[in-house]
Amino acid sequence: MSAIMPMLQKNGEISAADVIAATDKSAQRVRQLFVALVDKGVLISAGQNKGCRYKLNK
Repeated sequence: MSAIMPMLQKNGEISAADVIAATDKSAQRVRQLFVALVDKGVLISAGQNKGCRYKLNK
């Protein structure tokens, strides 16, 4: 998760593919992280499947 927040602050929104490319995390692990952050209300998601983008919930 430590890589996700700086990327969000820099870019405003990110995709799972962005995080996978920038880290050594698997696609499954990245999806788990995003689901947890959305469930906690930290992130909001827009779109579906491969087109899904995430941004900070303000």
